[in-house]
Amino acid sequence: MGKIKILLLLMGITFMGLWGVHAGAAPSEPDFDYPQQVSADALKDLKSAQKSGDGQLAVDALVRFAIARSSITEESIDTIIPQIEAVKLKEKRADYNAMLNYLEALVFKGYAGSRRYADHSNSLEEVNPSDYTEWSQEQFQLKIDELINLALSNPEALKKCPITNYSRIIKVPDKLGATYCPNLLTFLSLKSRGLTNDPSLKKRCWDLQVESCQGDIPAEIFNRTTRQQNDSDDDTKLADLYETYKTNEHSGLILEEMGAYNSNYEYFKDYVQRYPKGLYVTDVKESIAKIEEKYAYVSYKDRLHTGDTLFVSGRVTNVNDLELVLYRIPDKVYEKAKKEDKSDYAIEDLERVDSKMLHFDGTVPFDAYIKGSFGPQPYGRYLLVGNYDVDGKRSGLEFV
Repeated sequence: MGKIKILLLLMGITFMGLWGVHAGAAPSEPDFDYPQQVSADALKDLKSAQKSGDGQLAVDALVRFAIARSSITEESIDTIIPQIEAVKLKEKRADYNAMLNYLEALVFKGYAGSRRYADHSNSLEEVNPSDYTEWSQEQFQLKIDELINLALSNPEALKKCPITNYSRIIKVPDKLGATYCPNLLTFLSLKSRGLTNDPSLKKRCWDLQVESCQGDIPAEIFNRTTRQQNDSDDDTKLADLYETYKTNEHSGLILEEMGAYNSNYEYFKDYVQRYPKGLYVTDVKESIAKIEEKYAYVSYKDRLHTGDTLFVSGRVTNVNDLELVLYRIPDKVYEKAKKEDKSDYAIEDLERVDSKMLHFDGTVPFDAYIKGSFGPQPYGRYLLVGNYDVDGKRSGLEFV
C-alpha cells in the first residue's frame, strides 16, 4: 500500500505514512550540544508566541522544546509539563488546546515507557502528584487517557480544521496524505488511539476517526478500511466496503487489502474496467496477473516395485490441458549425471515411455484436481514431466 506518506513531527518521533510507525532518522554523528541549543531557541520562540498570541508558533515551540529536553534526561519532564500546562491555561482556541493535550499525552507516554522497568505499586493516595518518579504505570496511563479525552473533547470544532492549516506543526508532504487525513479530528483520533490501552477509549477514537470524514468519500474509504483491518470489533467485510465505494477511484485502496485470491477476481476486473488509469490500477493489475497464473503440481510415489501401477494425483490452476509424459532414464545417462553431480537431464537423452493428455474444464480463475495412472514398467529409473501452454506458447518442461 505504501504510496501515501504523512510526516508528523511530534515528540521526536517521525511517523511515516498512516500504516506504520518508524523511528525518526538519526543524525549522522552524535552531538549532545544540539538538543540544548534547540531547547533554548524553542523557549525564545515560545515567549515570542505568548506575547503575540500566535498559537501555532506556541505549539511548534513546545514540540521542539519537548524533543530537546526529553533527549537530555528523563527528569526533564518536570520542565516540559509545566511549560505545556502554562500555555494551555492561556490558549483559547480549541484546535491548539487539543494539540497541546495530545503533546502532553505523548510526553507522559514517552516518560512512562522509559520507566517501565522501575514500576511502582503506589496508590494514588500515597504519591506526590507532582513527583512523576513515584507514579505507577497505571497512574501514567490514567493521566494519558485523561489527556486524550481532553484532546478529543470538541470533535465538531476539530472537524472544521483542515490538516493543511498546521504546516509548522504537522508536515504533510504527500497530496494523498491530506486526502486521507483531511482534518485535525482525523489526525488526533488516529494518533491518540495508539496511546491508550482502554478498550472503550480506543473505540471512541475509532468512531471519531471514521465520523471525522463522513461525506468525504476518499477519506471515508481510507479510514473505514483502516478500521476494518485493525479493529477486531469491526466485522465489516472488505468486499462489502468495495461494493459501497466502487464508484470512487479510491476504492482501489480497499482492493489492495483484499489479497490476490480467486474470490476477489471479479472485484479486481471491475476496478480496472472502471478506472483504466486509476490511482491503484497498477497494483490491482498485478493482483489479477497473480490470480491468472498457470500452475500444475503432481505427486506420486518415488519408489515402486516392478509390476506396480504408477498412480498420479495433484492439482492444476488455470490449466485446461496438461500433458504428462513418462520417460525412462537410461543407466548410462544416470551414471554420467551422477558423476558430474547433476540432477537434471537433456530430454533428448531420455527414452519416452508413455504419455497422458488430461483436459480440465474451467474458466480463469479455476482449480482442478489431477488423477491418472501409468501401467507397470520394467525395472529402471523414470522421470515424469508435465507440459502445458502459457500465453499460447509451450511452457517447456516442468519436471514434477
